[in-house]
Amino acid sequence: MFGGQITGFKGKYPGLLEEALLALHSGQPLYLIGGFGGCTRLIIEALKGGTPDAFKEAFQVKDPVYKAIVERYSVDAAEKKTTAIDYAGELQFLKSKGLAGLNNGLSADENEFLFTSENLPGIVFLLLKGLTQRLT
Repeated sequence: MFGGQITGFKGKYPGLLEEALLALHSGQPLYLIGGFGGCTRLIIEALKGGTPDAFKEAFQVKDPVYKAIVERYSVDAAEKKTTAIDYAGELQFLKSKGLAGLNNGLSADENEFLFTSENLPGIVFLLLKGLTQRLT
């Protein structure tokens, strides 16, 4: 995944954060291309132990539309219809998974290349390499 908005979304979490969390919780491989910024770069920061402001509820609820979504999730969670929005818990989960949790068949150096590069042929090569490693 690459890019991704961190505000103005209409889901539980920013879209790419939610997708990354689903992959990591289920043990699926995750490929993060951070050279283009956005939500992906913040996911990388969190996996490396950082605490991006955009992954805090206080930052997100500045948007009144999203604040209403958080309130709805809180009500639904109390009624056991869904789980509550938990930025602190998910951020801690990301930190605990770390880069080893990517489970993508690439080395630390190769992942670091994906985290910072805008070199499309190099990115495609590593994605194909990682996917091939996962299939064998």
